Amino acid sequence: MPTPHDELSAFASALAARLPGTWTSAPPQVDDASCSLMTRVWDVGHILWAAGYDSMLHVLLDGPDGQQLCVFKRPVGRGGEFLVTPMYPTGFKPHQVSSVDAPNGIVVPDNPLRAAADGIRRVLPRYEAAFGAVRHHARIQPEPPHSRAERALFLHAAVRLLTTQGMSVNIRNATPAAPTPPPARPLTATTAPAAQPR
Repeated sequence: MPTPHDELSAFASALAARLPGTWTSAPPQVDDASCSLMTRVWDVGHILWAAGYDSMLHVLLDGPDGQQLCVFKRPVGRGGEFLVTPMYPTGFKPHQVSSVDAPNGIVVPDNPLRAAADGIRRVLPRYEAAFGAVRHHARIQPEPPHSRAERALFLHAAVRLLTTQGMSVNIRNATPAAPTPPPARPLTATTAPAAQPR
């Protein structure tokens, strides 16, 4: 009878061979406290919860353009099912990833052909779109946005520059512009209704 290690390894290898592009399967590894699987899966649903189980045996699939999927046995359920989920992208800063919706993973049957079809249809498109959004954020915002203290320093430097050029700046006591009243409605003469005879 195959061990869980052998069963997972065989399933992950067969799945990798059926995914588009070049995907390779790493040997199964056990999750440990020093490198928790829960902190690395790019999921905010039930797979994130399942990844929190202790000593989770899992396999990483390395794909094109730095993509990585994680495969592990579903810890609870009907049996004969695996979980396939994207891994959190590495090499990016937190602010470049945090604004992108997690692509999330799915439950797949233990049939590699059906699992690959489900992954191609439901996981890879979302993963590729999310990964593309992260790369876009990395291009347009390589550094994190400025903190409140940094913005205050920039403002102070701008005020100093303006005052050295002879301009008066009073931000603290600036008075807001008075609101303009709405135009008055024209007065129209009204006639009192004629008294009705009794």
